[in-house]
Amino acid sequence: MGEEASPTGSSPGYPFIGRQAELEVITNGLNRLASDCGGVVVIEGRPGIGTSRLLGEALLRAGFGMPVLHAIGGGHWLTEFLTHNIRSPHDAVASITESCERLAGAAPFVLLMEDLDRADPKTLDVVQAVVSGLGRLPVLLVVTTRPAPRPPVVDRLLMDWVVGGAAHLRLRSLNPAETMLLATAVAETDPEAARPLLDRTGGNPQLIVGLIRALAVDGVLADSSKVPSGLPVRLRPLVLSWLACLPRATVDLLRVAAVLGPRFEVTHLARITAKPVVRLLPALEDALRAGVLEHAGAQLTIQPEFLREALYDDIAPAIRKALHTDVSRALTKAGAPASTVAEHLVRAGAPGDAQVLRCLQIAAQNTLLGSPPAAADLLHKAIEGAGSGLRDALLADLVVAQLWSGHP
Repeated sequence: MGEEASPTGSSPGYPFIGRQAELEVITNGLNRLASDCGGVVVIEGRPGIGTSRLLGEALLRAGFGMPVLHAIGGGHWLTEFLTHNIRSPHDAVASITESCERLAGAAPFVLLMEDLDRADPKTLDVVQAVVSGLGRLPVLLVVTTRPAPRPPVVDRLLMDWVVGGAAHLRLRSLNPAETMLLATAVAETDPEAARPLLDRTGGNPQLIVGLIRALAVDGVLADSSKVPSGLPVRLRPLVLSWLACLPRATVDLLRVAAVLGPRFEVTHLARITAKPVVRLLPALEDALRAGVLEHAGAQLTIQPEFLREALYDDIAPAIRKALHTDVSRALTKAGAPASTVAEHLVRAGAPGDAQVLRCLQIAAQNTLLGSPPAAADLLHKAIEGAGSGLRDALLADLVVAQLWSGHP
């Protein structure tokens, strides 16, 4: 489970962690091939979750050299056949099935179809027909797919296979204990200094491995004082690539949501985008099905946390500041807590209107008892954008906050 390994049984250099139930399903399917019994396994998972590594580990544990044929992917005979020779699914089925029978007659094999959700309709028609003829062959068909969004035809195809007896595996994220085990295996040392960052990977194996290797290259893995507070810049393209399957409108909405904060209310998102919730529904459902949005009580949150950070940092600073200004005003009108409004105003780094600044003043007053220095920081920011009428009141509050902070 870390980086995607080649599904030929090769190892990326560190032990396989977790996923024992899923591993057993695939291993049992491989072992049944020795009795000339084929089957279908559907592996569903988000990008970086480790589908290829899971298959590679199963092949290693099966204990014999099992040929793996990529049915969808550049350079394979089936891909070339579909691209250059197919005129009708029915015309192609006999030829493809004959080829599978010839190969299976020599030795059982695995037919791997990766990213089925991105296959074209012509390929899907042929694949369905081929699957219908695999029951009598010692061939294990392994299909990988992302959870969403998928064309309806792919959903119907997968449902038919599962109803027909195919094994359906949904790969989950690693839990915190498994995350640390994988990080330790990759680092070959105690990665405790990186635990705060590892907790924000959402248990995504690809990100865990990439993070540990990046910290090791930078020479900061063993020193908690040198470990960065956020996602290393070089990993941002990797994290953002997970959104490649989503429509542009959905990704743009996620960017705005990232500005709102770690958790946000749908009504606030609607107010800021000036769209009713019903118009946001398709994009929100796409993100929920893809697993990049999750429910957090009555709110939503972008997961993993590093994805939200990558989306946020990918927005140009000038645009980001303007968005925070818009958010602070919108949340003020929505009656959001003053402390929430204050955070956005501080991030905006620009003068706010009197209504927003008064909310910032209230937030500072509420913060004063718990953290006088934090209250002073908020008041400094408010004073920078305040007119003469409000400035005196803010200065009076600042005097109190400075006194309580021990800096009269």
